[in-house]
Amino acid sequence: MIWSRRSFLAAAPAALLAQRKGAPAPARPNIALILAEDVPAWALSCYGNKEIRTPNLDLLARAGTRFTNNLATVPVAAQNRQVLLTGSLKGGQGLAERLSGAGYRAGTFSEVNEANGFIDQQAAGAPFFLTVSLAGANGPAGEFAAQYAAVKFEQQGLMQGAPNAAHLKEKFDDLQGSFRAAAAAISRLDAEVAAVRKKLMQKGFFDNTLFIFASTNGMLLGRHGLWSDGRATESGCLFEEVVQAPMIWSWPGRVPV
Repeated sequence: MIWSRRSFLAAAPAALLAQRKGAPAPARPNIALILAEDVPAWALSCYGNKEIRTPNLDLLARAGTRFTNNLATVPVAAQNRQVLLTGSLKGGQGLAERLSGAGYRAGTFSEVNEANGFIDQQAAGAPFFLTVSLAGANGPAGEFAAQYAAVKFEQQGLMQGAPNAAHLKEKFDDLQGSFRAAAAAISRLDAEVAAVRKKLMQKGFFDNTLFIFASTNGMLLGRHGLWSDGRATESGCLFEEVVQAPMIWSWPGRVPV
């Protein structure tokens, strides 16, 4: 199902909390938040990209709700991560602190192995909140570089380096190589999301887990002659490709499909 953020939030309380009259209250769900950075919505196949392979995020989107109008308040990774987790640019008490106060065990990690170790330590019936911060298009390509070694990416919608992007000259001198590296990094991220999902399933937690994938911000990756995110030092700071970030929610039997 494809919803806008506004329509989803309007219907979410009923969808998530509805239960038959007289039925016992369900166990509180676990929450797993995979928060990537520098992943534009347009770069994922579940958002229409035909060249970058993200099969695991596609699966997650088919099994849940894909947001089509998730816009970064501040399209720069560190700042918008703070907004997403605390609701404020000034910071303060965030989701982890609030959920800890409600009886959740909270853990925040930047490595999948550490996140999966945290999952291994959890007990059935004791809710937990897991946040995993992962690199996106600017991350390492790893073993996925070979998948794109011979790919020639389409140039539609792209411009060669703009005059005000001279410091990014190396990106545009080898535009295909830069694309291949970014695509491989996004495919690597896709596999990391799958690894966390697989661990939750192995431990029997997945069916009672609200699983969220989101990116802090998008990126231009060559569009409009620029490469970067939305920092104000770039003229492209409010282009749609920078502001629109992917978000997918999945919770079997609860989140609309």
